[in-house]
Amino acid sequence: MASRGDLVRFLVNIRNLLSIYFALNLLTIIFISSGLLLLPNSFLGMDNRWIYFFLPWVIITFAVDALRGQTSRKSWIIFLIATVQLFAVWSVGAMMSMIIWIVLWIIESTKIKYQSRKSLTNPLIFFILITITEVLLISGLLIDITSSFIVNYFHKDPTLSGRTLIWDVALQTINASPIFGEGVQSEQYDIYLFTQIDPENPAFWVNHPHNYFLNVTFHGGWIAGALFVIIILMAFNSVKKAQGSLFSCCMLCGLVCFAAASLVDTLDFSMFYLLIALSCNSSYITKKYEDNWRMLRSL
Repeated sequence: MASRGDLVRFLVNIRNLLSIYFALNLLTIIFISSGLLLLPNSFLGMDNRWIYFFLPWVIITFAVDALRGQTSRKSWIIFLIATVQLFAVWSVGAMMSMIIWIVLWIIESTKIKYQSRKSLTNPLIFFILITITEVLLISGLLIDITSSFIVNYFHKDPTLSGRTLIWDVALQTINASPIFGEGVQSEQYDIYLFTQIDPENPAFWVNHPHNYFLNVTFHGGWIAGALFVIIILMAFNSVKKAQGSLFSCCMLCGLVCFAAASLVDTLDFSMFYLLIALSCNSSYITKKYEDNWRMLRSL
């Protein structure tokens, strides 16, 4: 049977890999800016995709601390340098995810450390709020209410860089093939479909609908969409059963941030699925290392 040390070593290796990715990304940014490299994007691709490397990097670093039963400056340093790099390219959605992460982490971890074992906010509340937000966003109601705020404060257009138009096309396509969708290998068709919205606008040169639930449903129909929602619900429910540990707190913050990010983009990086696996097993991990949680709360 795997030990706590095995899990920690595995996560440390993932953290170190993501640290190398960050360093390579920073180097390519410097080389591109200085003219030494003639590339359209840095090592991690378009800057609006960096969050799907940086957010797992932060979550896994904090999770390692939780499993080791100690606090670490390294976690805060990694959070700060990731956030600063996102701020430097003004990736608004990514920065919002990082802000949500740190606010949730401070609130929930403080409650666990100084209050009772069952002090973690019910994760199902977050699941319900995210689900309601998804419905309001896709229906267009939320955009109608917040359009002036989006334009004046985030300096984005009210279609969220064409996302609302892409969502409309995706919904029409889902309605045309509601059971099984367009199929998992329909990327070339996806590019053609979304490009037709405005062939001259690069915002529509995409092969996904900029919303993860829509992406799953678009490719697999309402059956796949429902199964995806069930998997996410299982992850939140497992975290609920594991309330009282910093590890479950870390998983909760990670799930909320990824779910928030998935409202406006497609999560195509495998670290998202690692988070789901860890969250679904958080109850087991928490019970197995109960002594570790007691030590954490006594620090």
